[in-house]
Amino acid sequence: MAQRRGEAGDAQRSADAHFAETAEFWGAVYGGHDLFAAIYRHRHETVVAVVDALALARPTRILELGCGAGLTTVALAARGMRLHALDPVDAMVRRTRERAEAAAVSDRVTVSRGDGRALAFSDGAFDLVLAIGVLPWVPSMPDVLREMVRVTAPGGHLVVSVDNRWRLHHVLDPVLNPAVTPLRIRLGDGLRAFGLRRSRAQPRSHTCSAREVRQLLEQAGLRVRRCTSVGFGPFSFLGWRLPDRMGLPLHTRLQALADRGLPLVRAGGANTVVLAEKALDTPRAR
Repeated sequence: MAQRRGEAGDAQRSADAHFAETAEFWGAVYGGHDLFAAIYRHRHETVVAVVDALALARPTRILELGCGAGLTTVALAARGMRLHALDPVDAMVRRTRERAEAAAVSDRVTVSRGDGRALAFSDGAFDLVLAIGVLPWVPSMPDVLREMVRVTAPGGHLVVSVDNRWRLHHVLDPVLNPAVTPLRIRLGDGLRAFGLRRSRAQPRSHTCSAREVRQLLEQAGLRVRRCTSVGFGPFSFLGWRLPDRMGLPLHTRLQALADRGLPLVRAGGANTVVLAEKALDTPRAR
């Protein structure tokens, strides 16, 4: 067990270092004009729309884990909500503070450095807890979810995103298809062990099927209310990537079909945004 904890700590430090090194990218990506920017903007808009649809009473106590560059934090604060935003990376904490100050909402936002595995808040402290783009990078999703549920008030909500294992643009590429992913990972690790391939430039994110994420949330004591598939692309085939001039309209069309609930497409996005509710009588997780 001690070794597993040590490995988990190493994995978390690796993820934190990756986001510290790419902080400038995350501060700018939402304003870009490429496919990745379009997908991340749509994910952000989806999350904000999900929160808006809850029609939460004011004042609402909100916690955001992994606030990143602060886009969601500031968007919700601009709606009159009060938030406590956490991130394990100092550069992200600074960016969120700066964004809140620039938007004149810093009086409604508290930003600090924090770890989702051990939240320094009392049980039931928040009405809503957000973790967008966070769970794929934590060593143990169940551990972080248990903490999120603990600090959520009975009857409160969680909004999370996970990376979809069966994303359409991977399924259609024989090299990226999830069915061959374990073999590809073992081959890559073996080549690196023998010095035939360079070490990974960034940590590997975790992916989930729709069934797995539902099971994780239910095991944490939550009721899943809504799942939304977000982001299509970049599509590729055997290493050849579809250029953005074709990928952008394809993403837009597929996203529209997914939003309409077209079978297969509705579950084929790169990310799954999930709204879940904590029961009024949820027992404390052990």
